[in-house]
Amino acid sequence: MDDGGPRLDSLLSGLGPDASPAGVLLVRDAFGWAAQLHAGQIRRDGALVFDHVLGAAANAVAAGEGDPEVIAAALLHDVVEKTHTTAADRGERFGPRVAHLVDVLTKRPAEDSETAVRRALEAGREALLLRLCDRLDGLRRSAGRDPGSREHFIATARQVHLPVAEEHFPSLAAAFRTVLDQLGGLHG
Repeated sequence: MDDGGPRLDSLLSGLGPDASPAGVLLVRDAFGWAAQLHAGQIRRDGALVFDHVLGAAANAVAAGEGDPEVIAAALLHDVVEKTHTTAADRGERFGPRVAHLVDVLTKRPAEDSETAVRRALEAGREALLLRLCDRLDGLRRSAGRDPGSREHFIATARQVHLPVAEEHFPSLAAAFRTVLDQLGGLHG
């Protein structure tokens, strides 16, 4: 299990100097539980699942999000898809708001990216932010995907995620444009 170290410290520093002790504990617990649940799990792009959820949380902090419940939800956003946890587990441990955000971020079977983004938009600012932070981290890791999957992933980010980020989160849109430009997918 990951003990946190500088990666956890970086997230905690993003909570700001006024973070409550309960908020800090919530993020620590989510970090530890995500590390435990995702231990050894590998994504289709070859990255560790835990590194991805940590990247999504770091993207949220970089976008100025300091709410501990939102950061906890970012850390836990893949637990439904990749582990055997239940809604009751998440709700009891992290509270109803975190459990709700995780539920909104959980991709439904046969759901496309546009539908997932629309569902997040309907759920509110925090859910949309986390949906975009999730995709941004995946985009940064997309080099490990097979070529056809990578091209589709990049095109979807450009056509679906970037316009929504431009409208709602300009700093994330800038990050998307930078990564897409590096991947050659901004205009392709």
